[in-house]
Amino acid sequence: MHLYACGLNDNGELGLGGKSSAGSVLRPRHLKELAERTAYGGIINMAVGGMHCAALTANNKILTWGVNDNFALGRDTTWTEGLRDAGSDADSTDGDLNPLEATPTPIDEHHFPPNTSFVHVAASDSATFAVTEKGVVFGWGTFRGADGIIGFSPSTRIQKTPIQISGLKRVTKLACGSNHVLALDLSGRVFSWGCGEQGRLARRILARHAHKSLIPQSVGLKNIQDIGTGSEHSFAVDAKGKVWSWGANGFGQTGVQDKNGNREESVLRPTIISSFDGTAGKVTLITGGNHHSLALTEAGSCLTWGRADSMACGLRVPPAPTNIVRDEGGRARIISAPTIVPGLTDIVAAGAGSDHCLAVRKDGHVFGWGFNTMGQVGVGTEDDVEEPALLNGKAIRDQKVIWAGCGGQFSVLGVVPSFPTSPVAPAPAVPN
Repeated sequence: MHLYACGLNDNGELGLGGKSSAGSVLRPRHLKELAERTAYGGIINMAVGGMHCAALTANNKILTWGVNDNFALGRDTTWTEGLRDAGSDADSTDGDLNPLEATPTPIDEHHFPPNTSFVHVAASDSATFAVTEKGVVFGWGTFRGADGIIGFSPSTRIQKTPIQISGLKRVTKLACGSNHVLALDLSGRVFSWGCGEQGRLARRILARHAHKSLIPQSVGLKNIQDIGTGSEHSFAVDAKGKVWSWGANGFGQTGVQDKNGNREESVLRPTIISSFDGTAGKVTLITGGNHHSLALTEAGSCLTWGRADSMACGLRVPPAPTNIVRDEGGRARIISAPTIVPGLTDIVAAGAGSDHCLAVRKDGHVFGWGFNTMGQVGVGTEDDVEEPALLNGKAIRDQKVIWAGCGGQFSVLGVVPSFPTSPVAPAPAVPN
């Protein structure tokens, strides 16, 4: 893939380098310098965290960039020469950047055993993880809770460089929330670790044993084929197509409807989302943000649910739908069941940020919606986007997008080089 990025860049989240414009980039911009570094061989896997990114290259390098306050980049980014002045242009605002954070840079391979080959990377708010072809997991950074740093492991507060995560074998996929991780292994079991607040680990963590949350443990599910996370909630899809969820549910983001309506409510154990009854097709991807969730089906539909007033669901709430929970003033507060986003068809990839989403259509065009104060939706303005809008910036207009990832206030697109799309398709027709 070639990478394009938009949104907040105050701390180098977009990977545009230390000499690039800081502030906000309102339309996807090509990471040209990264694409031109032929020694890396191209990007084959990508992860977007809260304020940093990790990319796996064809020649087995793990590149990181963005905020490194808690060593989520897995390398030293101390810059002693003063921050470089940022340039300016019509699509960004000015600021200063640490070039060692803002420039995609490989992690020292000496942290890994000889001949280690990676297949997958994942990123949370303050940590990063990588899976080898043998299913071994490495990680670095730390986890945070409501009261600050919890630690990376029972013995380490901040892990500055990569280290193997003990207790995990034959892992095929990772999914990261803001401060927790799920791991799926070859036998279909799911493990969780990190911050244990609000039930996101599917196990009770006593205050006096808080360090135990940092040890991967099984969530008790079997025959799982896929996993996903929101900021503080989790998902698993089993071999029969049933979707399980748990964690924070104050805005119905788990999709478990009998737990809706109480901001302090959490789903403490994996629970089947009954509204995924097969009528919309088998779920092929499931993810989420702060208070919303998103799923794709094999039929190409995009479904969202959760907080109704954040625009992150991409749905204009009608006056009296059956799946809306309202507050005492009659205002729509929760979209309680997975709901098909009108106008989006043939969707093959998607990403969910804190309060925005991107969806990639089969023809390579991409649509975005949600909060957009930093240009993270990529439509060229800082206006919030209530319903899906086509990203039609010049840089990606004739490109084939195949992947999308969303961070806290920024987004990254993966593009197939040298494979232009069909003529620009119109924005989706949304019924009145």
